[in-house]
Amino acid sequence: MEDALKKLLYTGVGLAATATEKIQQTVQELVDKGTMPAEDGKKVVDDFVKNTTDKREEFESKLKNAFESVVSKFDLPKKAEFDALNKKIKDLEKKLSKYEKEGKKTTSKAKSKVTVK
Repeated sequence: MEDALKKLLYTGVGLAATATEKIQQTVQELVDKGTMPAEDGKKVVDDFVKNTTDKREEFESKLKNAFESVVSKFDLPKKAEFDALNKKIKDLEKKLSKYEKEGKKTTSKAKSKVTVK
């Protein structure tokens, strides 16, 4: 699901970049033809870029909130909780391995002390 959201975000960024490029080309053509002063053209492009950046940040924030809302409904553990559980499992596996080794030593010592009558 996270990959789909990333793809959606990257698609939006790509569309914004393409739109910015197209606006710049169109404005440059108008400036070259003399139908728009260069200063106005620069202002149009700058305003468009600023507006696009603001909208992108707003979109990213809304997308993040929506994603967090969906994930929270699944009652999934957070990364920190997951990492803590993994650490506990590894620690327990080490302890178990240690006890198993000690148990084998104890068992082999006990067997060597047993005498048959």
